[in-house]
Amino acid sequence: MANITIHESAVIDAPPTVVYGIVADYNEKHPVILPKPEFESIKVTKGGIGTGTEFDMTMIVMGQTTHSHVHVTEPEPGRVLVEADPKSGTVTTFTVEPVAGTEKTQLTFDTEMRASAGIKGLVERLLVPRVLRGLYKREFTNIQQYVKDNVLATA
Repeated sequence: MANITIHESAVIDAPPTVVYGIVADYNEKHPVILPKPEFESIKVTKGGIGTGTEFDMTMIVMGQTTHSHVHVTEPEPGRVLVEADPKSGTVTTFTVEPVAGTEKTQLTFDTEMRASAGIKGLVERLLVPRVLRGLYKREFTNIQQYVKDNVLATA
């Protein structure tokens, strides 16, 4: 069985601490930046900020509803945050890096997931990366809008 790998990155017009704070806050901020209607729900079941957080998530992508129980770790607090669903084997890594000489942030999403076997897996390998890249681009836009509405507006 082959893996599906998705890599998407964008520059966000905010300092890394602000961007990381948005991504790591599963109680309030992270749910707001998720693209709708695909991310139907997210419910924190443990923790809520960064490492140790667990949440249940429902996604509807390509007509398929997926329920996940996700565990969050921070291999490099303030820089790298990882969401992992042990059942499906899907892992998404968020990496936050400063853009040299600016108050901007390079935010990268890397997702690794298992593809199904056979024809279904072939279709997944062809379509899932395109769909998720589109979702990730919308999420970057949502983060930038959140910064504009909630961070820069109060600065």
